[in-house]
Amino acid sequence: MTMWMAASLWKSLCDLLWGFNHIILTRRAARLLQIATSLVVLKPDVSVLVAARLESSFAVPVYWLAFQASVADVYGGDATRYAVLGSRIQAAMGLGYAVASLVGGRLAARDVRLAYGASAFLGGCVLALVSSAPETRPASKITTTEKRPPAFQPLAFRRLFMRGPRFARLNAVVLLQSLTNGMGDLWQVLARELRQWGAAQCGRFAAAAGCASTLGTLLTGPSI
Repeated sequence: MTMWMAASLWKSLCDLLWGFNHIILTRRAARLLQIATSLVVLKPDVSVLVAARLESSFAVPVYWLAFQASVADVYGGDATRYAVLGSRIQAAMGLGYAVASLVGGRLAARDVRLAYGASAFLGGCVLALVSSAPETRPASKITTTEKRPPAFQPLAFRRLFMRGPRFARLNAVVLLQSLTNGMGDLWQVLARELRQWGAAQCGRFAAAAGCASTLGTLLTGPSI
């Protein structure tokens, strides 16, 4: 079973590297996340946990990029409506993070497999919903060039800073903010080392942070 899951994980990873249909790409990323969490349930050791974390770190940005592209396909014609909808999605994400952190912390305090099992179950629900969703990008809008496997370009992000000073400034803000947020990922280590917090305590703190994120995002709605 573990070998089959590992093979499925590798196939999903390869499929994820090539996709031009937004819903299909979202479905592939969701499948990759579900397989990664399921592997931890089957074998909850450090090596599998680290591998699942790496796979999740790769799949989550692709998932949200494809999801946002699908939303843009439907609401991209109205910038104001698209921005308001984006704020509502961010608020829902904050609320989901709060609930998941609170429940997941309590489950992990009992057994880490319970937390990952719940995550795998919810991932299956997401995959079922995405699988039944119609493609938001018509086939007529997919060019012949996009249907070819993309070349690997690790430095392609530099183009974000070559499209005028305004666009470069906005991307610089996102980059610096991402660096700031990334440094905060060590807070769980610091909480364990300095305050001897366990999974349940970390979950409650993360839940409070998620609620604050939801409140802050909802406050931006009336100003848009």
